[in-house]
Amino acid sequence: MEGIIDNKDSQTLIEPIPVLSSCIQAERATTAQRFERVENPFIESSDTPQHIKRNGRNSASGRNSSSSRKKVVLSHFSQATGEFEWYTPERFILSAVECMGCIDLDPASCAQANRTVGAAAYYSKENSGLDKEWFGNVWLNPPYAAGLIRQFVEVAASKYEKGEFVQACALVNNASDTTWYHRLLNVSSAICMVKGRVKFIDKKGMPSSSPLQGQTAFYLGNHPKAFCEAFKIHGKTILL
Repeated sequence: MEGIIDNKDSQTLIEPIPVLSSCIQAERATTAQRFERVENPFIESSDTPQHIKRNGRNSASGRNSSSSRKKVVLSHFSQATGEFEWYTPERFILSAVECMGCIDLDPASCAQANRTVGAAAYYSKENSGLDKEWFGNVWLNPPYAAGLIRQFVEVAASKYEKGEFVQACALVNNASDTTWYHRLLNVSSAICMVKGRVKFIDKKGMPSSSPLQGQTAFYLGNHPKAFCEAFKIHGKTILL
C-alpha cells in the first residue's frame, strides 16, 4: 500500500474511455438544454407542433426569436389572417329581424355587408358610427380588432342606457375574460351562446375556413323572450 501511495504523484492520469467521454458530453448538452427550457419553456424544437410556430415568433409566449424583441399584443379575433372585416352570415340576420321586426341601423358596416343585413341606414369605417346617433332597432357585428370592439361595445352600452335606440342584437366573440364583454352583458336582457364557430363571410363572399373562437349573441331591449325564441336555433339562449 505504501508503494502505491508513494508512486501516486508520479503516475500519469489515465484519459477517460472515448465512448464514456462522448456519453458524458452528450449528457451535459442535454442537461444544458433542460435548464434552458426551464428558463424559457416555449423554445421551439424540431418536434414542436406546427400550429405553435408562427413566423419565427413563439406564439405561446408572445416572444420574438430575434434579438430586437417587441411586445406582442394578441386580441380576440375570428380568423388568423390579420383581417378584421368579416360579414355576418344571413341566418343571424334573419333571427335578428324575427326578433326585432326590422333593422333600422347597422353602425359598423359597409355597402357589401348591408346587402345581407338590409338595414335602413348604416355607418362605415369612413363614416364612423362611434360618434354618430344610433336609433330604432340596431344590428351590431363590430370589427374584432381589440381596440375597436371595445369602443363599439362601450358606445352601444352607453347609448342604450341613455335611451338613444330602442333595442339591439349584437354578435361578438365569446371573450368572457374581457371587460368589454361584461360591460355588454350587464346591459343585456338575454344572450345566446352560439353552438360551434361562426364562419363569417369575407370580402369575396366566401365563408371563413379557420374561425379561432366561438361567439355570443346579445340582446338589449324589452323583448328578451322574442330574442330567445328567434335565436334558439343557434344555441343555448338565456334570459338575464
